Amino acid sequence: MIWTSPDILPLVCAQVQTVQALAALSQVNKLLNTYLFSTTGGKHWIHAGKLVCGDNYWPESLDEKDSPRYMTMIFMCPWVSEPQKVIFANKDRLKKKRYPFTDEEHANLERLRGWAPESMPHYSEMHRAIKVHNGALMVVQNGSSLEDEGIEGHIYFVASKDLRLLRDMFYFSHETITARWIVSPGRILCGSEYHTHGWLFGPRDDKQIHTLHRDESAKTVLAFWAAFRGDMETALRDLEGLPLQDLSVHCMDLCHHTIESGSIDALSILLDKEPAAGNHYNFVHALEIGRKDMARLILSKSTQIKARTLVEKYQCIGWHKISGWLEYGGHSMPKDLKRLMILYKEAGEGITIEGGKTITDILNELMDEARLKMCRVMRTIHRI
Repeated sequence: MIWTSPDILPLVCAQVQTVQALAALSQVNKLLNTYLFSTTGGKHWIHAGKLVCGDNYWPESLDEKDSPRYMTMIFMCPWVSEPQKVIFANKDRLKKKRYPFTDEEHANLERLRGWAPESMPHYSEMHRAIKVHNGALMVVQNGSSLEDEGIEGHIYFVASKDLRLLRDMFYFSHETITARWIVSPGRILCGSEYHTHGWLFGPRDDKQIHTLHRDESAKTVLAFWAAFRGDMETALRDLEGLPLQDLSVHCMDLCHHTIESGSIDALSILLDKEPAAGNHYNFVHALEIGRKDMARLILSKSTQIKARTLVEKYQCIGWHKISGWLEYGGHSMPKDLKRLMILYKEAGEGITIEGGKTITDILNELMDEARLKMCRVMRTIHRI
């Protein structure tokens, strides 16, 4: 084709305004690929990156000779790099950096309300939406809302234009909730004033990119958040082909997120699709927040799971957990445990499993066994 001649290639590529379009163009043929990954063609990647980030967020020193495609990706999305451990030369390395509130940030925070969970374990209220560059925001949860206290907590990166999730950093920071984040063009530094080292996301000599686990991908995270909003159709569509019972986002499974939605219909759709998605942790959580209807649904669906033995059936329902409680409780069960036992019985009333026994029958048997064990233990103690 005439437009792929060497003289025409620069003119063709100059009309392309996005990195995604350039990447697609580079796959058209060998000639285009060679040109775009050459020193001469590097200017097109840099031009596209500047359009996204803005001149004020782009380094003046970056030119076509510095691996332009890689550097453009890192300056647009520094969080995709494999973090490097850095040693702080002095304690001022992580001194608090001011991020003044702006009217634009207030507006973005209002747009973000309801976008992600804010009121369940391992989530918290969104306090800040810091501008990384013109195309991306750093959303901060679990942090301070004061502009002069630095940025600490769990963070997300989202697209400024449509609030599309780019990366949930919980996988990196959930064990370091006091992590402080410092943002500069093409670099993100994460550390703590209590440690002499931190982690730097940015350009690397080896150009290594962080490989996400399936639970960490934006698609999986957004599917879980859809479940939190009660939109189970979207959640199941986006998780098609994945083992629902094995997935976890923010240390909680899909059923837990669905229970937090408050929608019994969403929970029913999930358990109809995959009964094993509900387990004894979900069952107890539903009881603890006063959703006996959800607990009963989880229990009834659990009894439908195919198991090779009756013991496996009990484990599916969570009897091993209840048995453990009773074994340590005996006659003097804590009030909270007694309350849960009563709720457990009520939720399981009328539900039967293999052998014709009801949930209440099995629970009574377990309680009798636990009390006998406790009596034996007490007699043994008195003999010593």
